[in-house]
Amino acid sequence: MRADGIAVTALRERRQIGNTTIEIVPHKTNSISDIDSAIIIKYFDGNREHCVVNTNDIIFDDAMIDALRRAVNEPDILFCGYTGAGPYPQTYFDFDDPKLLEEAEKKRLVFFDRYLRLSRALNAKVNIPFAGKYILGGKLAKLNAYRGVADAIEVMTIDPKALVLADGGGEINTSDLKPTAVRTERYSLADIQRREDEICAHKMDYERLIDAQEIHQLPIKRLLVAAARRASGKSECETDYFFVISLPNNELAIINANKMPERLIRFAKNTSELPEPRSEIHIDPRYLFGLLANVYHWNNAEVGSQYNTRRTPNELNREAQSFLNYLST
Repeated sequence: MRADGIAVTALRERRQIGNTTIEIVPHKTNSISDIDSAIIIKYFDGNREHCVVNTNDIIFDDAMIDALRRAVNEPDILFCGYTGAGPYPQTYFDFDDPKLLEEAEKKRLVFFDRYLRLSRALNAKVNIPFAGKYILGGKLAKLNAYRGVADAIEVMTIDPKALVLADGGGEINTSDLKPTAVRTERYSLADIQRREDEICAHKMDYERLIDAQEIHQLPIKRLLVAAARRASGKSECETDYFFVISLPNNELAIINANKMPERLIRFAKNTSELPEPRSEIHIDPRYLFGLLANVYHWNNAEVGSQYNTRRTPNELNREAQSFLNYLST
């Protein structure tokens, strides 16, 4: 935010504004990549305390759940994630790979389990399955069917306290907990397809801003060397893990995310002798240029399914993955 010229005041303790209390509960893992937090709003009306908790975008591990339970007990309303935008599994498998649909269903159920775990721990009067609703557009529209993303209405089959507010005006207050308007039916496949048809022809910013014929002029290799040095200085990965990035002219950039690598980066022609463990990244060179130049951000690129990855073995190394967040100049 500071880099974008926005003045920032860190809220390190509860903030009292009249009869309202605002509390931020950060998700801490002692990593420099920690960015997630929950927010708790409490209001005392003279008779009782009203409380709303928004836990969107936090990781529901034991430490975070314990922190929330210490901060709040049985709130009126809990906004809780039930699904999430992310690249897995739709950008990690070929479309004809049977594991793609298996992993999509597994992801959907894992998010439901997380939702139930947190909602049961906080025991709010009303749970609102919140955020996670999105459709990929442009050339990425073909990925929508494989994201493992649920409709919020599905949560109502597993949680009797769940309530889905209507789009464009559904409201609820903490006094009587009666919503003004709700949605009770899943979005129809026809409506979803209609929206996909509207946005599938749209171009990404980088496709409009940089002519594909000019890719050869982008200083990608030079930027990669500088970016790798910067990311290595912030790496929390203590073992060898390699990112193999496809470049124009059939070249590969091979970068070791290890914080103390024997060799940080090298370039090679396409070869079957690639190091392991690794993630092979296939990305439009124009978007890669924007990421390296810090016009775009790797986390947005990942969440937005902007590049394809093939892992060997297919296992997540979270410390290595966070290395990419700093792969920029």
